[in-house]
Amino acid sequence: MQCEFTTLAYDELNNRFGEKRDISEEIRQFNLYAFAVITHIGNVSKLFWSPRERVNPRTAARCKQLRDALHVYDGMLIFGRTTRSYLEHYDERLEDWLYKQDRKQLFDIGVEVRSRRVKVNGEWKNELIPQSEDRDYHRYYDPNSHMVYVNQRSFHLQKVTGEIRPLRLRAEKWLMDYSIACENDDMR
Repeated sequence: MQCEFTTLAYDELNNRFGEKRDISEEIRQFNLYAFAVITHIGNVSKLFWSPRERVNPRTAARCKQLRDALHVYDGMLIFGRTTRSYLEHYDERLEDWLYKQDRKQLFDIGVEVRSRRVKVNGEWKNELIPQSEDRDYHRYYDPNSHMVYVNQRSFHLQKVTGEIRPLRLRAEKWLMDYSIACENDDMR
């Protein structure tokens, strides 16, 4: 279900922003979808890398079995524990900002084009546009690059969602096979 919610939120994010370039009225809803994608990805991640994994051998075994069965590995973009912790504890990032000596205007929960397409040696690439010097950027989305930025970290929603879609199909097949196996065991 979390995989489904991830892809639904991402698709809705693209649909809403693609329909209108004037997002002043829809900025709240737009960010709702962007950060819903991250939240649901985090929930998917918890299935594979549980916070309890370190203290509970049964949980560790279940996480490993699930990662193996669904072909989830450490290098995937689906957030591992470190990234998920960074996102879940945003309050700590905000507190750090609050006590910074050179604090600037806070830019949070926004949409800002941070990249532009440029042709380099015949290939199109995204190039970052320098940030305004009078702002501290916290959480925002760049629709050109499909990147969500949280402080200085960035997350490529399109690529992560690209991992989630096939994972969802593998999980549905695995659950179907598992339930059939359980039914067969019950019939014996």
